[in-house]
Amino acid sequence: QILAVRALRSDLERRGIELRDLASTCVATVDPAPNNAVPEVSALGPVPVTPEEIDPYRQRLDRVAQAMDVAHLKYSSALAEHTQLVGLLDAYVAKAEAVGVAAAPDVARAEQQARELLDRRPAPMVLARQLVTTYQTWIAKEFS
Repeated sequence: QILAVRALRSDLERRGIELRDLASTCVATVDPAPNNAVPEVSALGPVPVTPEEIDPYRQRLDRVAQAMDVAHLKYSSALAEHTQLVGLLDAYVAKAEAVGVAAAPDVARAEQQARELLDRRPAPMVLARQLVTTYQTWIAKEFS
């Protein structure tokens, strides 16, 4: 049982390093970024060696794992939204080109503004969402 707990702790330490990297990338990429703490496994102290201490320690490791799962979901979701917005803008650009309105001044300006915000670090996501929607609206207006 002690070996299993040591393996879990080692895995959580590795995950913590990866999660801190993910959080740093997210904070640098999107605004607002999630503000979830990445638990420090080392704060739990060393793996105990007595049977009566190992179960409570395992439970604390399980809580750390749950906290890491939540933080990973939040950070990866925020980055995924940014990637999806870039992909959506690219799809709208392809549509605008296909229907022949990409060069219209208002359409081109809207695409440029959305692209500039999505390229900014960190990207202001509330405004980026609005500008991608604005670009879509200009395409629809020019095409109708």
